Amino acid sequence: MINTKNPILCSDCFRDFGLRELAKKIGTVGSFVCPNCNSKTGSALDKEGVEELCYNYFVRGSYFKTEYGGSPVLMLGDGNFESDYSFHKSLGHDIRLIRETSGLSPTAYAPALWRVGITDWMERLTSRNWKKRDKAVDELISRCKIKVINSGVQFFRIRTNVVDDIEEKSFDAPESQKYTGGRFNVKGGVVFYASLDLETCIHECRVNMEDELYVAVLEPCRSLHLLDLNHAKETANEETPFEDLSLAIKQVLLAGGHSYAITRRISEMAKLRGLDGIIYPSYFNSVRTKPYLNIALFGQVIKNKIVRVKSIDRILLNQVKYKFEYGPCFE
Repeated sequence: MINTKNPILCSDCFRDFGLRELAKKIGTVGSFVCPNCNSKTGSALDKEGVEELCYNYFVRGSYFKTEYGGSPVLMLGDGNFESDYSFHKSLGHDIRLIRETSGLSPTAYAPALWRVGITDWMERLTSRNWKKRDKAVDELISRCKIKVINSGVQFFRIRTNVVDDIEEKSFDAPESQKYTGGRFNVKGGVVFYASLDLETCIHECRVNMEDELYVAVLEPCRSLHLLDLNHAKETANEETPFEDLSLAIKQVLLAGGHSYAITRRISEMAKLRGLDGIIYPSYFNSVRTKPYLNIALFGQVIKNKIVRVKSIDRILLNQVKYKFEYGPCFE
């Protein structure tokens, strides 16, 4: 709780919209007069409050993703030092105000290389030498646990804007599939994608309000043996993040389409080992409150009676909610 007896600023002092809105959330409303702008209506910020404001806006708000990983590019420094970055002109007044009242100033931050995906594992997994890359993938698969999903576990698959009558077979993997179209697609085969949580399934399908949605609730007809990319066995050699396999897997799965060459090769080699598929964290977990899981199964699993359809329902979307943070704009 911000101490309104010792405020140095209030939310009304800031001209930038994002800083002002964030200051309203962090500060405290009370009976006081701001010593800086004489406002009686703003949310009060003492020195600790200003520091919290700066950390959230300049440090957390300057996070940038790299190919594999990411990091803030700013940190809080002594107000005597000018920032190495040029900010949008709307921030000029507020940065000077923060520096003069709290002694803080945003300055450049050089992250540890592992945070931006420069590790021993990523060097091997992205290698253009296919033998080196496949050796790394083979070791990765050997280190991951095998997850067994038995009959009774339910998962979800969505179809959108269906023209013909809804049939159970319409929820199966297609007869043919573009190799480059999916994260775990395999050459010469098809992959069936589903989620263990309905909301995750909706996210993964990138649906919009105009779509007509149908969901199938499914369950295995037999035990499924899946490569579990959520759990990799540790070794004595993993003394730093540069050797950490779990970190490398996480960075690959949180990356965009450029990572598919790695994940598709993991999928192909898992299939060669006789596994039924892969269980892996949702790409959207980084913006959700807890981890959710997806599965990728090899082949037309409904047609081959590996998976059964329990029910089919229509879905109507009636609410979407976003939580977000503010950060600085650079010139």
